[in-house]
Amino acid sequence: MIIVTFLTCSCKRDFVFSLQNYKYYSKCMYRHIVLFKIREDILPETKEEVMNTFRQDILALKSVIPCLKDVMVSFNINTAEQWDICLDSTFGRFEDIAVYSGHPAHVAAAGKLKPYLSGRACTDFEI
Repeated sequence: MIIVTFLTCSCKRDFVFSLQNYKYYSKCMYRHIVLFKIREDILPETKEEVMNTFRQDILALKSVIPCLKDVMVSFNINTAEQWDICLDSTFGRFEDIAVYSGHPAHVAAAGKLKPYLSGRACTDFEI
């Protein structure tokens, strides 16, 4: 006789329940997306160097901050739009975003970019 127990995912997402090993796997993840605008008075060659350095620094965080599941840094190719950089990162728990944000390696990477910024927008959400 097989008894099936219905489980409710705390994050209201789909789940997989394996009858073979009776394990419950949550598929909840959290996205942290940040848009950056480089100041207009920055020379194009400096802007390119700053953006590339930021990308390298952020991508290197994946091997330094364990809770950072995935990260991507992209540059806007649409000159009609205002944002220059998009940072898109994924975390297993919402609390991990704060861990990542406060990590010294992240603070250092963000600190290098900050003097060149005229704007920043951020959103965090469940996927």
